[in-house]
Amino acid sequence: MLSPIFKFIPINLWVNSLKIYFSTKRRKSLGYIIFLVYGLAWSQNLLAMTLYVKSNAVGENNGFSWQDAFLDLQSALMIAQIGDQIWVAQGIYTPSQPNDTGDPRDVTFKLIDGVKIYGGFAGIIGSEGLFSGLFQEQLVRDPNNYETILSGDIGISGSDIDNSYHVVTSNDTITSSTLLDGFTMTTGYANGGNNKDFGGGLYNSGGNPRLENLIFKNNVATNCGGGIYNLNSTDLVLKAVKLTHNKAIQTGGGMCNENSSPQLSAIMIISNSATDGGGIYNNNSILVLNGGYVKENQASNNGGGFYNQDTTLTVTDNPNKVIIQSNQASLNGGGIYNNNSILTISYFSFEGNSAAGSGGGLYDDMTSRSSMHHTFFTGNQANNGGGWYGENLNAI
Repeated sequence: MLSPIFKFIPINLWVNSLKIYFSTKRRKSLGYIIFLVYGLAWSQNLLAMTLYVKSNAVGENNGFSWQDAFLDLQSALMIAQIGDQIWVAQGIYTPSQPNDTGDPRDVTFKLIDGVKIYGGFAGIIGSEGLFSGLFQEQLVRDPNNYETILSGDIGISGSDIDNSYHVVTSNDTITSSTLLDGFTMTTGYANGGNNKDFGGGLYNSGGNPRLENLIFKNNVATNCGGGIYNLNSTDLVLKAVKLTHNKAIQTGGGMCNENSSPQLSAIMIISNSATDGGGIYNNNSILVLNGGYVKENQASNNGGGFYNQDTTLTVTDNPNKVIIQSNQASLNGGGIYNNNSILTISYFSFEGNSAAGSGGGLYDDMTSRSSMHHTFFTGNQANNGGGWYGENLNAI
């Protein structure tokens, strides 16, 4: 039985408070904590806590509750550890983590292994612990209506040239137990040279986080991956992710994958642009695509929707249809351009794509091979092979 002093304090808030206190001291006395509260918290996992973030919280700003939430996400990330969750209320948040590079644009939201970060909460005081449903006749979480924005606009408001190079970053310590869910990443501007030219919205080097219910918009990279850049990522999962109005000066306006194996489900790639691969650029990668739209992307050279280099792209054999629609390339492959790549697709549709050269819908070079099942071509246009142009095949 709980001591009377604890009867009037919700056990989840009391345990969170105790854990946060010791988190600030790096949890050096964790063994003593477990001994102290084992009989009080019974089956609760003391290694896991929920931290609250709300940009207009007016309480003590210690992360205990919506009333006392941290004012910025960076504060929660500084103490979060494996097993923790961070719940973030609607608002705009910018990175501010101190760095020793001397470049203020290096600030970024760094993912923490094993930590699940959720946006889209209303932040209603008293609704702590409620992940979904209604509280006081109001939805406690709805990312579509309670937009939670992670912004790279850290300098002069509205000016891109002083923005963060990467809004969010992930490295090779990040495993699939890490989750980012319910956020909009915007106005990252990757133009700093070397790796700072890649991944304006997300720069992921070797990490395998789960990315769900996210929007990447209005991010820029001077090299590859305006919205997302993945390098050496072997077990990356993206579900219900939308990339829109992102730009890369060279390749992969929406997303760039190099030596990576992402699994994409219910993906939306809309109105992105690049020199090659307006929507997605893949190099030496293996992609699995399960449903989605690739629409109205533009490439000033090849591959309006996709540019595949030494890549295997597989669309799973199920009714979750993939639609490649109204993409444009100034040279070849309005929908998809394949260079030494293998394409295996089912329940796939090329609709209204265009290329000034060859392959309005699909272009295969001499070293590429496409296998199709339940695949439709309609309304595609090009000088050669409006639907499908293969260098070793007759155009259709």
